[in-house]
Amino acid sequence: MASDSPEQNLTQYFSLCNDFIHAARLRDGNVLIHCLAGMSRSVTVAVAYIMSVTPLNWREALKVVRAGRAVANPNLGFQRQLQ
Repeated sequence: MASDSPEQNLTQYFSLCNDFIHAARLRDGNVLIHCLAGMSRSVTVAVAYIMSVTPLNWREALKVVRAGRAVANPNLGFQRQLQ
């Protein structure tokens, strides 16, 4: 389980998560991405996926997530990892 700490390395999970989400989407499936508060870890994974399938940078992808989840706010360590 990944902690919601700026020192937690989430980049190690990006490829696995992106592949899982993308495979579900190719089958017209849905994926629920969640964490305890739905503000930092899950948002980081969602932003990483959006960046992998669009030309959006992390700030633009975060705006997409915030359109559906206004409290989305990855911690500063996760923001650095998305850059």
